[in-house]
Amino acid sequence: MASKHNWSRLAKTKDQIADLMAGAVANGTRSTARDHIDFTWVHRGQTIVVRTSKSGDISNGWIK
Repeated sequence: MASKHNWSRLAKTKDQIADLMAGAVANGTRSTARDHIDFTWVHRGQTIVVRTSKSGDISNGWIK
């Protein structure tokens, strides 16, 4: 919940962040890079980005 990731715009708890990240992976646009996959999802006017490994493990997430 680092402040630089801006989660306070949409969530107050880690559980809420986890739900938003799951929503981004399920509903977001997928962009594949050489060593990771980014999912980008607009939710309530905020752009959520979730980064996963190629195997699908979530490694990071933030609000642009």
